[in-house]
Amino acid sequence: MDGFYFRHRSFQPISLSSNFLEKPKFELQHVYRALEVFAQGQAADQDIYCLDYELIAQKEKFDGFYAICTNLEDDAPSIIKVSKRRWEIEDCFRVMKTEFKARPVYLQRDERIAAHFTTCFLALVIFRFLEKKLDERFSPCEIIHGLRDMNALEILGDGFVPAYSRNEFTDTLHAVFGFRTDYQINTNRHMRKVIAMTKS
Repeated sequence: MDGFYFRHRSFQPISLSSNFLEKPKFELQHVYRALEVFAQGQAADQDIYCLDYELIAQKEKFDGFYAICTNLEDDAPSIIKVSKRRWEIEDCFRVMKTEFKARPVYLQRDERIAAHFTTCFLALVIFRFLEKKLDERFSPCEIIHGLRDMNALEILGDGFVPAYSRNEFTDTLHAVFGFRTDYQINTNRHMRKVIAMTKS
């Protein structure tokens, strides 16, 4: 192509499509973006995309390896063990931010901020205990929203009428913890027993 030159003549041009150009940047890490210019150094109107074979060859040396950057001073097996469970830590933060509404925090005093996150942490501990007792059969969303929906209407002098529908979650919860609140009517005496169970 007279009047043009490429920064790397060894690169082979690749055909582009709209799907290719819409790919995220991390999917184009093996693609070299070469700008077509005039001999005088002026930029042309069109960019030329080429595969960077040198970069590809360099990255191929690390195929099959996963590097971990950490400030831990433990031995390699211990660090790998922690890294494999990192998703559990990230999941805890996700539950606290989404389901427990831990953030944003509309507080200013340090002691109130500390109390807020302490409450969220205690709720997370109770939630994880409940999740284990239910054999991890339900997602965090199913557990939390299932508990929020288990409301009851009080009938003065008679007891409480469940204001929720039975489902797999409520049946499992009742079976695991040995109580029921899905009777047609839960007498005051029955509800006192249920509450007493939480204190034992």
